[in-house]
Amino acid sequence: MVARWDVSIPHLRGQPRRRVLTDVEDPTHVTAFERWESLEHDAAYRTWRAGDGRRPALAALLAAPPVLTHWDTPGD
Repeated sequence: MVARWDVSIPHLRGQPRRRVLTDVEDPTHVTAFERWESLEHDAAYRTWRAGDGRRPALAALLAAPPVLTHWDTPGD
């Protein structure tokens, strides 16, 4: 499944792509893969998500708190 986001919304600027990956053997294991133009864009989004963009009901759906990992994609 590929999610499309309206990047004209200020808190999504700098995020050209997000994909949701689901484990074929365990559909409850899901990974959101996001490509940001910079770590600053990602940090701005996370700040918004912790404030005005907070969704408390989402936490109830998760088995554990999300894990954030930053990866480098050399050559992209």
